[in-house]
Amino acid sequence: MNYELSEAHRGLQVEMRTFCREAIAPGAACFDEASPDEAATRMRSHMKTLAGRGFMNLLLGGDLLGTCVAGEELAQVCPSTYLAAVSSAIAVGRAVKLFGADAQLQRYLPLLAAGDAIGAFACTEAEAGSDMGGMATTAEKRNGRWILNGEKDLVTNAPLADLFLVLAWTDRNEGLERGTTLFLVDRSADGLSI
Repeated sequence: MNYELSEAHRGLQVEMRTFCREAIAPGAACFDEASPDEAATRMRSHMKTLAGRGFMNLLLGGDLLGTCVAGEELAQVCPSTYLAAVSSAIAVGRAVKLFGADAQLQRYLPLLAAGDAIGAFACTEAEAGSDMGGMATTAEKRNGRWILNGEKDLVTNAPLADLFLVLAWTDRNEGLERGTTLFLVDRSADGLSI
C-alpha cells in the first residue's frame, strides 16, 4: 500500500499551509484573550475567509484525504478555527448533504459553504455525556410541528451557530437506531435558548 500523498494532495498541503499562515495565524491568539463577543466575531471572520479559499466546500465534499491534509494545516495554526469549521461543515453540513430533504440542501448547504451560516451539532447531555441511550431530549409531533424538549451540553459553536442539528428521542420504544431523529433547528426558533 502506498502511503505517499498524491501530487494534487501535496499541492493542496502547500497551498493550505501558506494560506493558513498568512490569513488565519495572525488572528489565532485572539481566541485566548478576547471576550466571547470578540471571539465570535473573529471566528465568523475566519469561517468566511476559509470559505473564500474553498476550505468549507472541501469539508462538505467527499475527499477525505484532502480534508485531512488541509485540516492538519489549519489545526497547526489555529485549533479553535479548525474545530469550529469541522463542526459546522462535517458534523452539520455533511449530515444535511447526506440525509436532508431537497429544500434543506438548497437552503443550508450554500450558506454553510460560503461561511454565511455556522452549524452546531447538539447531541451530548450533562447527565448522559455521549451515551446516546441515556439522553433525555425528546421530540413530539403536535399540530403538524415537532416540539423538542431537553438540554444539550458541550455544543461546539453554540454561541455563534445559526443552525443546530439536534438529536432527540421520537420513540424510545424503538431503540436508538429507529427511535431517534436529528432535527435542524434555526437559531431563531421559538423556545431555543443558548
